[in-house]
Amino acid sequence: MKILVVTAHPDDEAIWFGSTLYELSQLPDVEIAVICLWGVLEPPGSMQAIQPGYSDLDRKDQFYEACRCLHIARAHLVTEVQCPVTKGVNQSFENITVEFLRALATVGLEKIDLLISHSPYGDEHKHRHHQMLYEFTKAYGIHSSIPFSFFSVLPLPGVSHVPMLHSTRRRNQLHVVNYASCSNGLYFVQFQGHLSRKLEAIRCYKAIDFETHFAGYSAFSLVVENLYFEESAKGVIDALVHQIPEVSRAII
Repeated sequence: MKILVVTAHPDDEAIWFGSTLYELSQLPDVEIAVICLWGVLEPPGSMQAIQPGYSDLDRKDQFYEACRCLHIARAHLVTEVQCPVTKGVNQSFENITVEFLRALATVGLEKIDLLISHSPYGDEHKHRHHQMLYEFTKAYGIHSSIPFSFFSVLPLPGVSHVPMLHSTRRRNQLHVVNYASCSNGLYFVQFQGHLSRKLEAIRCYKAIDFETHFAGYSAFSLVVENLYFEESAKGVIDALVHQIPEVSRAII
C-alpha cells in the first residue's frame, strides 16, 4: 500500500501528522512518501523565526533528517524551480503541477493508493499555502482517480460524526481512537500515534525557533491526529485499520 503525503513547508509532515506517520510506516506492506512543495510556494530562505547561527535554507537538510526519523525513505523537498516565486503572491496551479510531477518522478512512487494533504481551512493558522495545496491535491486526486484525504487539527464543527467502531485496536503505540461517518459525505478517522517520535522529528528542524513555534501551535504536542477522507479512500483506510489488531472485540 503506497501513501503519498504532500505538504507546503518543511516541518509540516511532522507537525500535522508525524506521530501517526511514524507508526503507519511500521505496518507491513505500507510505504509512505512525502513531497514538500516549499520552493514553488515561497522563496526558501524567507522565514524570519530562525535560530541564531542558522539559515532558513538549513531546513532543506533538516527535512530529510526529520523524514528519516519518521522512518520515511522516499522524500523530496522542492527548493529550486524555474518559475517565478514571490513571497506573498499565490502561485499558479500550472507551476505547482510542473514541480509536483517532477517531485513525484524523483520519489519514484509509480502507484498511489492514498493521497494526504492539508485541510481546506489551512490548519491552525489558516495558512494560504496549506489551503492552496488542499485545492491542488484534491483536484489532482480527482483528475488521476487517486483516493484523497486531508489531516485536520480538530473535528470539523457543524458536521455530525457518527462513530462506527465496535472494538478497540492497537499496534505498538498506534491506536484507532475513532472511525466515523460524517453528515458532509466524508469519513473521519482518529489515530493516536507516537508523540515522542513526533517531537524528535520536529526537533530535527534546529533552524526554527522551537519555543516560539511550540507556543503558537497546539499540534506540536498533539498525539491524536485526524484524517477526513472520501468514499473512494474508504477501502484503503479500512485496510490500514485492519492491520491494527483488535484488543477488545465487539465491546459496543
